[in-house]
Amino acid sequence: MNHRNWVLFTTGRGENSALCLLNAAEAQPQVLQLPINVSDGLALTSPEVVLAAGGRRLAFVFQDRTEGGEGSEVANAPEELLTVIELDPNRDRDFRDARVLQSIPVGPSRVQGHSGHHALACDSEGRHAVMTNPGDGTIWVITLNDLKVQAKSLVGGEPGSIVAIGAPSHHH
Repeated sequence: MNHRNWVLFTTGRGENSALCLLNAAEAQPQVLQLPINVSDGLALTSPEVVLAAGGRRLAFVFQDRTEGGEGSEVANAPEELLTVIELDPNRDRDFRDARVLQSIPVGPSRVQGHSGHHALACDSEGRHAVMTNPGDGTIWVITLNDLKVQAKSLVGGEPGSIVAIGAPSHHH
């Protein structure tokens, strides 16, 4: 994932998991690692980045199950999470001060091969995120201001991707 001059990606397993940040504008870029606490049986997904209302730059990384299975039916599986990272707390466009804000419990994934992962999309105003839970057929709406789940909707099936379309005409 690229955001401005920064390249973001995840690496590692368990206690060695991290969000990596690389400033591609530097003459000799260095990889910065932000450790993320990940339970055994979970793995980080690729980050999604949004410029939220009010100017906050946030990265979202799901902690999805690594083994296949039928969502919540996997015995003794750790709780899956959405980890939210504030990329630029002091708003100087330098992500060296990135920090984990919180991890939010989410519904189950249904990972099988490259499919069944959670997905997330944000509205053009940077006020809400909508995420999928393929393991239980739900989508959730999260407010980006306070990072609370505002609504849950059963859509059925295995929602694996989501796209936000549309914006006020002055944004295009």
